[in-house]
Amino acid sequence: MSDGFKTLDMSVILPIALGGLVTLALFSKLVHHIFKKAYPQLFHFIFGIVLASTVMIIPTNYAGFDIVQYLACVVMLGFGTWLGAFMAKLEDTYK
Repeated sequence: MSDGFKTLDMSVILPIALGGLVTLALFSKLVHHIFKKAYPQLFHFIFGIVLASTVMIIPTNYAGFDIVQYLACVVMLGFGTWLGAFMAKLEDTYK
């Protein structure tokens, strides 16, 4: 398959692209249907997966950090908080 992509072989690329588009269309319809029927459960399921993924990528060993790294963390925390508030306000503007 990777050779087919490398050589731009359409007999490999087209079926994969078509399958991806069909899967995307069907999956989006399925998720939309589930959201209509069980919004809180699906929302909390997705939130749980995102939260668990975040916990897995947060570093736990801060040995070797100096003041610059700690300040960068604080700046990024502030920027992320500001960006979230800005996006929420932007969403309210276009509702």
